[in-house]
Amino acid sequence: MLHDFTDTRSGRQAQFTLESVSLLPNSTPMETPKTYEPQNAEEKWYSHWMNKGYFHSVPDNREPYTVVIPPPNVTGVLHMGHMLNNTIQDVLVRRARMLGKNACWVPGTDHASIA
Repeated sequence: MLHDFTDTRSGRQAQFTLESVSLLPNSTPMETPKTYEPQNAEEKWYSHWMNKGYFHSVPDNREPYTVVIPPPNVTGVLHMGHMLNNTIQDVLVRRARMLGKNACWVPGTDHASIA
């Protein structure tokens, strides 16, 4: 099945099939490794994100959008609530960027220190 895609920033259009999409280097399309090996995806994508400046935000004329990442709790015990919180933040910041806002997702400071 052929899918259409339009880049919201540049307005460029493209077409693709799900079979042609591969996220891991040296893998065939639609192949899923038995166990997740983050270095396979991170090596490729992290350098791409750094080269594109995706972690950089400079004030400009766009509407600002900022989310402050709470630090992990002092016990260091992470649970599904932390994962859900970070996932929601990620979705909100990515959506803001797609809407053309000057989005910045920054680490915060400890706000409680209750443990």
